[in-house]
Amino acid sequence: MNSPIPAQDIDFSTGSSRGMTGRILANSGLMGGARAISSVLGIVTLIITARALDDLAAFGTVLFVHAYMLFFADIATFKSWQAIVRFGADHLSNKDARLLGRLFRFGFTLDALAAILAYGSAVGLFSVVVALSARFPGFGPEADGLPLATLQNYVTLYCLVLLLRQTHAGTGIFRLFDKFGVLALRTLIMPVLRFSGACLAWWMGWGVAGFLCVWFAASALSYIALPLLAIRELYKRRLLRPVWKARNVLIETDRGLWPFVVKTNIDSTLNAFRTHFPSLLVTAVFGPALFAIFRIAEEFAKILSKGTKLFDQVLYPELSRLVAEGRIRALQNVALKATLVIGGISLLLTLIVLVFGEPIIRLAFGAGFEKASGLAVFLLLSAALTGAAVPFYTVFYVLMRPGRAAWIRGGAIIAYLFAFFTLVSTAGIYAAGWAALAGAAFEIIIVTIWATLTMKRHKVPSM
Repeated sequence: MNSPIPAQDIDFSTGSSRGMTGRILANSGLMGGARAISSVLGIVTLIITARALDDLAAFGTVLFVHAYMLFFADIATFKSWQAIVRFGADHLSNKDARLLGRLFRFGFTLDALAAILAYGSAVGLFSVVVALSARFPGFGPEADGLPLATLQNYVTLYCLVLLLRQTHAGTGIFRLFDKFGVLALRTLIMPVLRFSGACLAWWMGWGVAGFLCVWFAASALSYIALPLLAIRELYKRRLLRPVWKARNVLIETDRGLWPFVVKTNIDSTLNAFRTHFPSLLVTAVFGPALFAIFRIAEEFAKILSKGTKLFDQVLYPELSRLVAEGRIRALQNVALKATLVIGGISLLLTLIVLVFGEPIIRLAFGAGFEKASGLAVFLLLSAALTGAAVPFYTVFYVLMRPGRAAWIRGGAIIAYLFAFFTLVSTAGIYAAGWAALAGAAFEIIIVTIWATLTMKRHKVPSM
């Protein structure tokens, strides 16, 4: 049995002494600035890649391989940061180093298991696609003359980066200790390296393989950096020893931890499916060339969705504190105000793209990408609706009701798929935009009603 660690030897302090509003504004500013720079660099990198490859199919192949990796990165994962923030807040307030150490090691262990699961799933599924293609000619993403065997080699090698993507525990540690500045700086690693590498690849005349190597290296270094920084933070706080001494962390857990993790994992998997599956679906139905157009439109929408995600990251710890203090009415007010702010900003960005999107895209990417501006409007409207729903999803989490979020996301996926396959024969590539809008509309309506009822009837559940 581990001996207790004296509380006076441990640094339990958080990074900020500001009030809730001050913390939300400061942390949103940090993360928002980093995300803005990241988004700009991401779009410029796409422009460089498109110009350098000078072929829609080749450009689409690079984007597809990366999108395929991200699909499994988010599908086969445990969002351990949510558990670390939710349960770690209690241990932090009680200054219990032993339980904090056990919780942190639990998170690191889940991250390692998820990385192995993600890589095995990614390679295994594509092997199934190859086998089916051999049996049924024409099956699989072989459009535009790209041999499926070559694509399989790209996927197998590129997805090795999944083994390094063990970032959720580190994210939870920095959010728990209110160290968003570190997270903001880490956010810039990947886009800066990818932009620099893309410039080099363009200058050197590298092809698809060269650009994939650049994107792989940028992702790998970004993924490695976060757990190393988290370990350094724990060492500075003298919390590394409790983490190292923790044993049987998957068995001896906080009460309610496993039910919470399982439910949040189901919800996060559905959310990841909804986020990344459209890319795979568009590639399978229309091929890499049209997927390149879809991906450009999606990049504009992701600027907005990344902003709402970072706001959720800042909001989650604050709403958790309100629930711990029993301030449910304040929880309702903050969630509603956050929804109105996100919705208003989102609609403004959509209007800007509607007016200026087409000439900007034509100038940046050249001929062949004209449809991207129309798609971007659809995807931005859907992102505005799903972004406005984010605070209400956070309400489910802080009230220990993540299962309700999963049900709603599942319904939104069904609405998306129904709309896509209903419209694909008549609307073409725009079916992806209409489907996204249908799923988002379902989502915002149901989550608003259900979250409001949940807050009004709230009782702390026994798990």
